[in-house]
Amino acid sequence: MKYDLPNDLKNYEKTHKRAGILISVITLAVSLGILAALIVLTLDKGAAHTALLSTFYIIVVGAILIWSKIPKRFTDKTFCGKIKDVSVYSRRISSDPAKPAPQNPQYWHMLHTVTLEVRESNGHIVNHVAMSVRQSSVDAVAHKYKEGDEVFHLYGTDVTVMLPGGADSLVLCPVCGESNKTEDDVCRKCGHTLIKSIDMICKK
Repeated sequence: MKYDLPNDLKNYEKTHKRAGILISVITLAVSLGILAALIVLTLDKGAAHTALLSTFYIIVVGAILIWSKIPKRFTDKTFCGKIKDVSVYSRRISSDPAKPAPQNPQYWHMLHTVTLEVRESNGHIVNHVAMSVRQSSVDAVAHKYKEGDEVFHLYGTDVTVMLPGGADSLVLCPVCGESNKTEDDVCRKCGHTLIKSIDMICKK
């Protein structure tokens, strides 16, 4: 769905899309070059050894691609709509994999990933990972977004903001996530336009 974004947000989106494509192309080219060079260097090591090393190199290059956020750059999009469903996936992670939980439980944390199912005004459904944070309790994360809330996400940002309701006194910046008063038109921290309702950006 196309949105009639304010000029500053439109420029932000355009700039990050161009930068994302450039970074993705460079990362992919470098990764494939490294992979090809490493495979060539192991060709004389024997078939079994070469296959094992090639598999390892592919895994390493895949990790580099994920670390560079290439998949996210191509799947991210600007959207706005009402939350249809909220799901939370929780798993235990360790800040130090060498120290197992039974011996050192202080090194283990809970990582909660919140995924939103959002219905845009044209009926299209968007599934989006809104946040992934370390919290001791899942309740603190699960209640951040609620079914029926209106949310907005701008391409290239790491925030998905809830749009203010009639009784709300604060509005979050769609770029940096800073809290602002609802009577403000631009963010006090980064200066970008604040989105206060779906009607503000939906094309008539």
